[in-house]
Amino acid sequence: MNLIDLTPLQRRRLAALAGCSEGALRHASAGRRGISSQMAIRLERAARRMGLVLRREDMNAGCKGCEFAKQCRKASPGVMKTVT
Repeated sequence: MNLIDLTPLQRRRLAALAGCSEGALRHASAGRRGISSQMAIRLERAARRMGLVLRREDMNAGCKGCEFAKQCRKASPGVMKTVT
């Protein structure tokens, strides 16, 4: 699933859970604005709370090229765990 696939209600709820504006998500889904790696992580976690699958690698080029993210996905497909 991508941001463009969300309904307006889902986008509104995702924005609230991720701590950003719905307008920012609209701009990002239309390709007018980029999403930072931190925001991609927050969106991925918020989407998971909603029962949706949004992957940070699909929203941010830095996350897509991150070797750590690739290793984490291999270790646990479908779930990205955060190491602190």
